[in-house]
Amino acid sequence: MAPNAFLFWLPQDAGLLPILLLINAGLSWYNTFICFFDQTIVRQLYQGPNASQVTGLSARTFGGWTILSGFVRLYAAYNITNPPVYALAFWAYFAIVTHWTSELVIFRTTKFGVPTYINIAIDIGGLVWMFSQWNAYVGGG
Repeated sequence: MAPNAFLFWLPQDAGLLPILLLINAGLSWYNTFICFFDQTIVRQLYQGPNASQVTGLSARTFGGWTILSGFVRLYAAYNITNPPVYALAFWAYFAIVTHWTSELVIFRTTKFGVPTYINIAIDIGGLVWMFSQWNAYVGGG
């Protein structure tokens, strides 16, 4: 199969934001798989003094949250000019940034290490990028 055949499956709208959303959706699904099948990796994210709070139930709940977020991002990648879909993806990023910030600062269930840094950087980057490109994709409304 020619490499160009794969381009058909990529989002067709201009810019890199749809590609970011597609990649991030894939990462979300990978993270979901980890949450459902390997709690030791999830415990690395919550490596603070409360790492013992990571149970099978909490990991799978986080996995459910993450797969939903992945579907929102996937849908937004292919419908980036639809204002409600764009807003939903933006607020999904906001929710996950709020989650990581609260776990780090308020609940202290995680510490600022590489796994947490990567998650926060990706999600804050997505939030800022979506905010900065709002008018370019969906207009001022």
